[in-house]
Amino acid sequence: MKKFNTFIEESSKKRCPPGQYYCFDEKKCKKTPKGYHIGGRGYLERDDEESNGNGNGGNGGNGNGGDGGGGGE
Repeated sequence: MKKFNTFIEESSKKRCPPGQYYCFDEKKCKKTPKGYHIGGRGYLERDDEESNGNGNGGNGGNGNGGDGGGGGE
């Protein structure tokens, strides 16, 4: 089992400045590529792409699932 001080030393080496990520293969900080971000687990993840640019998935609805009709009877 690792000693606490050794663990802290190793983890501090894996911190990178903003706009960079730690490459585990090359064991150094590298610039984050365009279209990627650092995910919750510290790994690179591709940014979500919006194909049509309006962000609602292209269904044109208002998000509540109804048909807009008000016919009570």
